Amino acid sequence: MAFLLENNVKTAKLNYLDKGKISKEDFEKILNFDRTPTKKFTFWMVKQFVNSGGRITLDQIRNIISEYTAFLVRNLVDTEHRDINKFADFAALETYVNTLNSTPGVKSNAEFEKEKEEEADYEIGVDTPDIVITVPYSHAASRKLGLKYFQIRKNGQQTDVPWCTSYQTNTHFNQYFARQLITFYYILCRGRCAEKITKELGHPAVGLSSKYLMVALVVHKDGKKMEAYDAEDHEFSRTPQFNKFMKIIHEFIPDDAPMKQPDWDEKSEGKKEEPPKK
Repeated sequence: MAFLLENNVKTAKLNYLDKGKISKEDFEKILNFDRTPTKKFTFWMVKQFVNSGGRITLDQIRNIISEYTAFLVRNLVDTEHRDINKFADFAALETYVNTLNSTPGVKSNAEFEKEKEEEADYEIGVDTPDIVITVPYSHAASRKLGLKYFQIRKNGQQTDVPWCTSYQTNTHFNQYFARQLITFYYILCRGRCAEKITKELGHPAVGLSSKYLMVALVVHKDGKKMEAYDAEDHEFSRTPQFNKFMKIIHEFIPDDAPMKQPDWDEKSEGKKEEPPKK
């Protein structure tokens, strides 16, 4: 790799910089635009810049090469166009990049980067062998967490998440989170917590020993009003099962966890307790 790096830069330098066709300052800028390990785009970029006679600016080169590199990293560039030298000139590369950016079903690099940022916008409040509690702050994060921990609902031939806030469309999440300032806690009971939930609450669900092993807890902006939805997306906040569920999970949440909140101990009254299904 060191040989290729040295050779690629040396070839561009000998043909253009040493012959006075490009200033050292512009040469260094183009070199910095090339994020490939061996600087394999440098010669091509310098050549296009020099041959344009000033018609192509350094900003244009930087922008298009950044887009092209991003598409390469995302593996969206077809085999024929993975070698930059296949592009006869800068205009050909620019056209190709613009075509990728406008292709239906292909996210632009800006959209892709934004989605990556949003996917990381969450907290793992608790992660032990007995319980996982996640808190998404964007739809992309909600979808990512849902698919990672809570795939249970049948969606055609595939499994999906049980709650609408983690569906592929962002409508439901945005309606609740952004407009009503609601915070979601997705709770997965496993290990000893799952055993106790199953024993005391029962109600098997498809693929689960109890539908209460996966729960979406909805906390309103006042921090006190709460709703809970089980793995079948049924609300059970106003049932004795809710109180039992909250009591059990508190046994397995470490004392120093950020969501060990007093408000979570609020009692709920309502329907008669449903007997556990065997």
